[in-house]
Amino acid sequence: MPSSWLEEDPWLRSVATAVETAIAPKAARLDRDPQTLREGFHWLGEQGWLHLHGGITLAEGDRPVSSLQAGQFREVLARYSGALAFLQVQHQSAGAMIATSPNQKLRDAYLPGLASGDRSLGIGFSHLRRQPPPVTARPVAGGYRVTGTIPWATGWGCFQELIGAAVLEDGRSVFGLIPFQNQPNLQVGEPMELAAFRATQTVTVEFDNWFLPEDRVLHVRPSDWIAQNDRKKPLFASFFALGCTQGSLDVLNQCLTWRQGLGGELEESIRAIATELHQCRTVIHGHYRNNRPGESDGMGREEQLSWRGRAIALALNAAQTALMASGGAANHQDHPAQRLSREAMVFGVAGQTSDVLRTTLQAQRISTR
Repeated sequence: MPSSWLEEDPWLRSVATAVETAIAPKAARLDRDPQTLREGFHWLGEQGWLHLHGGITLAEGDRPVSSLQAGQFREVLARYSGALAFLQVQHQSAGAMIATSPNQKLRDAYLPGLASGDRSLGIGFSHLRRQPPPVTARPVAGGYRVTGTIPWATGWGCFQELIGAAVLEDGRSVFGLIPFQNQPNLQVGEPMELAAFRATQTVTVEFDNWFLPEDRVLHVRPSDWIAQNDRKKPLFASFFALGCTQGSLDVLNQCLTWRQGLGGELEESIRAIATELHQCRTVIHGHYRNNRPGESDGMGREEQLSWRGRAIALALNAAQTALMASGGAANHQDHPAQRLSREAMVFGVAGQTSDVLRTTLQAQRISTR
């Protein structure tokens, strides 16, 4: 594990060593087998690593981490298993929403079990970016009646519940805890046949005038909440792309041992990818190292978007290079280069806004010149 930035932090170094030992050998199974992925998720809970995002109550012996360390943890995990990295961030994002909820009873009931994974939650509100809204709610006595379909909900079979969102007539959104199982007026679809992260069991959740009790409501947000939330930290998702790129470099370095006659060209490609990764990592890590809560390191939103686009384009390029260098073997479903190419695709489009797409396309044009 030679990366110098890991050597600077003893906690991250120990995390990286543990993940490389426990997760890396199972990467192919984690990608396609839901049971193995659930076991990986609960392993993270046993290590006390499910509290790293926004206010989840620490268990005894756990340590608080900075925003930089939380991002670097994502990077380490994405290097070895994109599916596990993606699944655990769904849970931690749900925990952050509970931590900021004005519903004290739900905070008291849920927060203590989230760090260990004893309580496990998913999220389902990316559809708030869509128009017209696919899920709506109307106030009734004691709560809300919800109708429509959440198109993407990850973690069926792993998460016990889901934080979903529905749009009210005045444009605001109501967020509530939803059972992640079939019941009257609530139906969970079959796991989707996705190209990547199939083991995460992403499903649809359909509501037919389903009743959401008031005591299960976490937030009522303004109509522009998700747009404002997208604007807050456009760079943070880049840690996934950095980890995916490092995973592709691992594959490329392995290819050097058997690719006779291509050593020079392959080494040149590896150096180019490693140099760009170092540049992206230096800027992105530096932003979160220097940017304390309430302060700014001077990097504006457009610059953050630009570096996110570069990180995505790099992950896509590195994965494609690893595919080509691996030859015909890379066509196998379980080949690391095949898996990494699918993961790079997901990390490129997850949480995509028009601004992220714009800067990614710009970065791709530059990288192909």
